[in-house]
Amino acid sequence: MTIENFEQHVELQQLQKGLAFYSKGSVHHLEEKQPGNWQATIAGSEVYRVNITLKEKEVLAVSCTCPHEALHCKHVVGVLYAIKGRSGKVNFIELVNSIPEAELRQFVIAHGSNYEGFKNILLAHFASGPLSGKDAL
Repeated sequence: MTIENFEQHVELQQLQKGLAFYSKGSVHHLEEKQPGNWQATIAGSEVYRVNITLKEKEVLAVSCTCPHEALHCKHVVGVLYAIKGRSGKVNFIELVNSIPEAELRQFVIAHGSNYEGFKNILLAHFASGPLSGKDAL
């Protein structure tokens, strides 16, 4: 598993939760303590410490102080996204263009339903008139 393809090796539910942690800015104090040895804290229901060891791009080891027994818990996944983002491997435009349309629509609907600011930006940009009740988020 590498920092570039970890999404293919982690359960979908953990990916979604980890991406949410990363997207909300819950990954803190991300630091490469020594070459390839990354450490961060992540704020969830509690604050957990995550350690990730990379050799070049390969993920050699991961650990998290949370009680979850999965190898790649949502906290580890959030930090993997943060490392990937910091290394410049995530190109926002390429990422958006690579997402299947139906999946992108689901994402927009879910986030518009849960995040008022996101919904307001979409409405301000795309709404040309009043929305009917069934079309409103």
